[in-house]
Amino acid sequence: MLRVRWQSIGTGVDRLATVAIIVAAAVYSYSTLAKSSAHVSGEPSIPREPVSLSNVQVQGSKSAPVVLIAYSDFECPFCRRFALDTLPALRQQYVSSGKLRLAFRHFPLANHEYAFQAATAAECAAEQGHFWPMHDMLFRAEFKERPNFASIAAPLDIDIGQFQTCLEDTKSNAAGVVERDRGTAKVLGISATPTFLVGKPTDDGRVKVINLISGAKPLDEFKRAIDAALTSTR
Repeated sequence: MLRVRWQSIGTGVDRLATVAIIVAAAVYSYSTLAKSSAHVSGEPSIPREPVSLSNVQVQGSKSAPVVLIAYSDFECPFCRRFALDTLPALRQQYVSSGKLRLAFRHFPLANHEYAFQAATAAECAAEQGHFWPMHDMLFRAEFKERPNFASIAAPLDIDIGQFQTCLEDTKSNAAGVVERDRGTAKVLGISATPTFLVGKPTDDGRVKVINLISGAKPLDEFKRAIDAALTSTR
């Protein structure tokens, strides 16, 4: 009886040890996976190398000491919030005073049905010198149903026929610009909109990024980032 009892106890201890090992392994695996997932899905890193502004839509003085690059999507509600609520204040306080230059890069998300065509429409308007007015009108238009981009562009002083031809050509220069911008977002590790890069212009016309803002943050956060860049010596 005594020997059987010790065998039972021994068996119980072995089972407890086995369970403990399994639990420890599961915890380790979960921890490793969590760290890996956080690395993959976390915010992008600040680019080490200056980023180009070649053939990018810009607004503001070429001599502005700070540049704000927006990666945005015309169908994204958070991008819309920034464009309607925050951007006008930044234009008034920083762009008009020559302190800030705005740059816009397209990042239409695959799950937004009309985003790519909206971005192409903005570039078609840009071909006639009206990117920023079209930018503002697209963000004011809520895409609750299939948008009529010609109607949105109608108030602009442009050739609507030329605009429509550009919009319908899937191999147009305008569509190519959108594809190029989306490609640069992926290279930078950007996976969500809106994403903003705050930096200082370099002598060769690029931008040395010193801060990154993800999402439609409050105006004060943008002001802090811009003010810090204005005083930065980097």
